[in-house]
Amino acid sequence: MTLKEQALHLARMGYRVFPLQENSKDPWPGVSWPDMASSDAKRITSYWTTTPQANIGIATGQGHVVLDLDIKGGVSLDAIEAVLSDHGVYIDDHMTVTTPSGGFHIYLKSNEIILNSAGTIAPGIDVRGDGGYVVGPQSSLNGKAYAIETHESDVSDLAKLPKSLIKLSRARTEQPAIGDTEQTELDKDINRQRARNAVSIYLNTTEGNRDEHLFKAACVLFECGLSYNVAFEELSTLNESFEPPERDSVLHTKLKSAQRNSTNRKLNGEIVHDKALSDAFMAVGAQHQDTKQDKVSHDDKSTFPAIVDFAEMAELPPIEWVIEDFIEDFSTTLFIGDTGSYKSYIALDIAMHLVRGAPWHGKAISKARPVLYMAGEGQRGVHGRGKAWEYAHGDLGSASEPLKVMLGCATLKDESHQTALGNFLVKYPNCVVIIDTLSKASRGWKENDADDMNAFVMVCDEMARMCNATTIGVHHPSKGKDEARGSGALRMGADTEIFFKRTDHHECTMTMTMQKNMDEWERPMVFKGELVDAVDNIAFRHIGSQPTETPQEAQGKALQAHRLRVLNVVLAEAETLLTNGVLLAQMIEVWAEHLDGLDIAPPAKASLRKWLERCKDDRKMIDQGKISWRPGPDPKLVAKFEV
Repeated sequence: MTLKEQALHLARMGYRVFPLQENSKDPWPGVSWPDMASSDAKRITSYWTTTPQANIGIATGQGHVVLDLDIKGGVSLDAIEAVLSDHGVYIDDHMTVTTPSGGFHIYLKSNEIILNSAGTIAPGIDVRGDGGYVVGPQSSLNGKAYAIETHESDVSDLAKLPKSLIKLSRARTEQPAIGDTEQTELDKDINRQRARNAVSIYLNTTEGNRDEHLFKAACVLFECGLSYNVAFEELSTLNESFEPPERDSVLHTKLKSAQRNSTNRKLNGEIVHDKALSDAFMAVGAQHQDTKQDKVSHDDKSTFPAIVDFAEMAELPPIEWVIEDFIEDFSTTLFIGDTGSYKSYIALDIAMHLVRGAPWHGKAISKARPVLYMAGEGQRGVHGRGKAWEYAHGDLGSASEPLKVMLGCATLKDESHQTALGNFLVKYPNCVVIIDTLSKASRGWKENDADDMNAFVMVCDEMARMCNATTIGVHHPSKGKDEARGSGALRMGADTEIFFKRTDHHECTMTMTMQKNMDEWERPMVFKGELVDAVDNIAFRHIGSQPTETPQEAQGKALQAHRLRVLNVVLAEAETLLTNGVLLAQMIEVWAEHLDGLDIAPPAKASLRKWLERCKDDRKMIDQGKISWRPGPDPKLVAKFEV
């Protein structure tokens, strides 16, 4: 049985599988394995057709639990079996997979949320539950295979994990006492669950990325509403998935650095923290009313910005581009254009490139990212445009990240909508949110009111701060103007502004009219749509940059250069005639002779000949200064033609 056949077999048994690197326990770099994990035969076939030697990962959670038994570090199998037997679990009674290191994976199920843990039940017994995974049977490491030992079973037929082991797996281990050791309001169960889901993408990180991922995970733990002690526990659990794990001192260093860079910090002796994400992005929209007298409270400590020493700013992470020299990470970008300017087509084109992690029309993409596309209007059209894109660029089935489409726009002023959006985004770190259109998402706010548009921008900022989201807002211009409709506060609050203009049938330009952290593009990008007959829709491709001058202007400049060339060639040989005051008519004859021998295109020659005839017929040109000469180097005379 091939690895693909084994993966499909496991999927039919109800397991969610995804590809790991060949001869490795690690997921492929730059991909979100939780989103790739699937029981869908089409997706799985696509995965292993692309990488036929990929090992098999099996996602745990959603009812599936694995006890990972490690026989190493002085821990014996007899000792592990003795612990398990006390709780009614015997290796030979369950679906068991042997591992290359001599350990075992016992497959079980549970109706409860089971979190990943390492050694909390007993030394050598790890738990893989929600947010975790194990290497599946028939995978191999250095020639040694994972193999089903006993009782191959569907997920539905697995035995249940005993409640006594569930309780043990949730027991907290002793940690160094740093600060307040009691569970505060920060450490609500929902906060911990969201934090675990968010950092699960860093499980089993390889050594090359470990330093960066530990720091990012530490930041996420604080921003999800955990205190230092609880964040240390969660980071320790993550660290146990590393081989070998880092020392506790390294974890404390990462946590302290992350704490300085997050809003969870002590300020004047009092803990200042973010509320849980379920508090709806600090309820910015709910606090802001339509009246100017009732504004967002800047006294609210939950939104108070961090205060750091200047030297600490050196520890801030560098700017990361979602798309090189275009869209910055955690930023807000505005797409402005009239109806029919194809701005929505390009927004969807960007979304589909991002989930694949593929370069966007020559501009590098830092990594694949999940995308949430809010389709405020024309939902059926979105699907047609997407299918045309797939015909032009390939099926999205191989995408590394998910493309999610909201059938409508969330109302960002509505607290319940903010809550639902926050709950969604915490599951998809570094998500790009495309709001099409901004007017649909800002219902209840007035576009021409500066306070209302500031409130909208603040909600976008909260999505960036708390969920690492990047926002693209699709909007319309003011009538007859190349600027965003409504209050200037919207533009001032954005980081990038792009103006779209339809130039021809199925053709448009993108002009960068504002970028706060770099120079704007020198020239607009030009896109051309091509009809895909199979879906009766169009797919766009980049056909270059628009010149800064019109074709007529370019032709005029080229002709002027030819005229100067004719004059300079003639005058270089006619210094004596000119200094003796030769008549204009005689000079024109000399020019014409040299024109015949000049190596230029026939159309340019014809144009120049007509110009010379005009000079001959209109002697006032010389008196009006339209043709003049002056002493030049060597000391020849050089012509100067003035248009």
